[in-house]
Amino acid sequence: MKFFKINLAILTALMFAGLTKLHAQTEMMLTGLATNPSGYHPTVPSSNLELGIFNPGANIPGGVMKINAILPNNVKFALNNVTPPAGWSFVLKSNDQELDIVRTSLFESGDFNEFALPILVLAPVTAPNNQYTAQVIQNGTPAAPYNNWVPLAPTSWPSGTIVVTTPLPVAFGAFDVKANGCSADLTWSTTFERNNDFFEVERSNNGTRFEVVGKVKAAGNSSSLTEYSFTDKSAKQGHNFYRIRQIDLDKRNATTHVNQVKLECIGSGIAIYPNPADNVFYIKGLTNKSTVEVVNVLGQIVLTKQTENALEGVSIASLPAGAYQINVVQNKVAVFSTKLVKN
Repeated sequence: MKFFKINLAILTALMFAGLTKLHAQTEMMLTGLATNPSGYHPTVPSSNLELGIFNPGANIPGGVMKINAILPNNVKFALNNVTPPAGWSFVLKSNDQELDIVRTSLFESGDFNEFALPILVLAPVTAPNNQYTAQVIQNGTPAAPYNNWVPLAPTSWPSGTIVVTTPLPVAFGAFDVKANGCSADLTWSTTFERNNDFFEVERSNNGTRFEVVGKVKAAGNSSSLTEYSFTDKSAKQGHNFYRIRQIDLDKRNATTHVNQVKLECIGSGIAIYPNPADNVFYIKGLTNKSTVEVVNVLGQIVLTKQTENALEGVSIASLPAGAYQINVVQNKVAVFSTKLVKN
């Protein structure tokens, strides 16, 4: 078993009446966000409370023993996707700062369970309001033949301090990218935001060098699930790599992992000419009513034209010189996409 030991106090063995003993050890990991221990994702402002219970000297019936853990203000348990081990239950108090871990079935001598409980740091936590505690206590009245399981008064338990001065502003949830014709649909979520200003959508064709292709306003402050989306209509043929960068009001930032999608949307028989073009380009091979979109390097649609003929001319005289993405959209799906340079 692996324990993290960061300024920990070890719960002393609780003695019981008669010959019965329960040797219990509780270890906690509540780290600052400047560190990156094993199992901790640096873009999520949380770490784990690690608990180990082992080697009871005698069988203990369900409902008798519990572990009580209490976090300081501005730190809470984040147990939305955490399932307790078999034979245990979690009872989270209304403020999400106090948790009872209750043994619900027989705890036999030699049994072992380990808990890794995520916590969320909502704001800087400093002395003197940064104390955490945990204790193993009797939760019920033992029945025979367990009536000797009576721990001493819980006067000795682990305690320590959490010092977090700069928690990160966002906890990212899911992040997904899907092809939609010649476009890429991005969706992502957050489970916590603090002073979050906006998100930048970044794209790369090789997974290493990224450019910003979009911007989405953030919720600002939230402690519940918040979902976002963005459609990249200037996505390239082939592989596109994406990540989301969060920017807070203090200009600090954090990014998601990199996700990718492959686009294969060259419309059969559709082509544009001339390329480069001066004031007009032509598009041929259209078979249905279509919408031609001209998209700039920022992913903004700067010109559209509805078409009904197999050959159409599109005036770009009002646009500045530069590179553009030309999309042909039919029934709200891009069926053709290519690059155009205006002289």
